[in-house]
Amino acid sequence: MEETIYVDVNGVYIGAFIGFHQPEAGWIEVPFPPEDAHQIWSGDHWGQIPLPALQPLTPRQLRLTLSRHGYLSQVKPALEAIEDVQAREEALIEWGFATQYDPENPLIDQLRVTLGISKGQMDAMWRTGETL
Repeated sequence: MEETIYVDVNGVYIGAFIGFHQPEAGWIEVPFPPEDAHQIWSGDHWGQIPLPALQPLTPRQLRLTLSRHGYLSQVKPALEAIEDVQAREEALIEWGFATQYDPENPLIDQLRVTLGISKGQMDAMWRTGETL
């Protein structure tokens, strides 16, 4: 029996069906299945396998990551250089007492920019930190 593979109008993989199957409205037949069900069909090929979302890091993981990339010693001076007194105090409290750091935390983004780390570099460092 023949296998038929379908995606929706956005290229999202629906599934593979063996034998006769009446597709739902909006389903599009594609010639072969993806390597990973999260890939998106792009007209004639499957897109890259998307990376999983970044996970929060513990203070240990974040500090080890920054240390291994030569940035840890620059964090406290960067925080102490924040001009607004209230913002500086809150940043120092968050840096010193947070139990985890979310990659979308504004403090993390502020540090990234201040330390001259690109978004791509930070994402790669963050993924390394997840393994520590």
